[in-house]
Amino acid sequence: MSLPEPLEPAEQQDAGSPHGPVLSTELLTRFLSSDDHLHFADDGTPRLSVAALPDDDLKNDRRYLSVQRRDHTVAPEMLAAARRRNPATAWPDDPVVANVACDALRKLLSHPHPAEPRRREVLVVARPLQPGDKDFPNDAHAGVVRAPPYPASPDKGRLPRLMLRSRMAALFEVVHLTSGRSPGHRAG
Repeated sequence: MSLPEPLEPAEQQDAGSPHGPVLSTELLTRFLSSDDHLHFADDGTPRLSVAALPDDDLKNDRRYLSVQRRDHTVAPEMLAAARRRNPATAWPDDPVVANVACDALRKLLSHPHPAEPRRREVLVVARPLQPGDKDFPNDAHAGVVRAPPYPASPDKGRLPRLMLRSRMAALFEVVHLTSGRSPGHRAG
């Protein structure tokens, strides 16, 4: 899989972020709001569940999946944001997050189809949050949005989005934020 160049126009915009557009070399962090956003492989490796990537956030380019631009966020801000987003009592001092390379998301291509050329599935764009936005002012916030055109199907794209969410979840590495440790196998 190779990255289509150049980046899409929306990805070249800084949207008012002092950090500029999101670079393909950046590391992105998804805050987990519940331990239900994890599942464990047979070998005990923690993996991101598709539940951590809401279907509604990938319906079109007006919705987006929130991620944090790791390289532009100082450690205390990252920890405070993770704690706000993750009230799980299992990780009070060291919240669990999921990291992904921006480049990996940008390289996701649609499945081959005889009637359609392969296309990028998602775009990664700067989406700084302003006071009054859904969370808190955050100039290092970014969004993962569905790349147009959106697949037309009788189920309004639900199955293609589920497949995309599954492919995206597989790209994330799940770790404890401050220690960098793996959460380990769930007891029980």
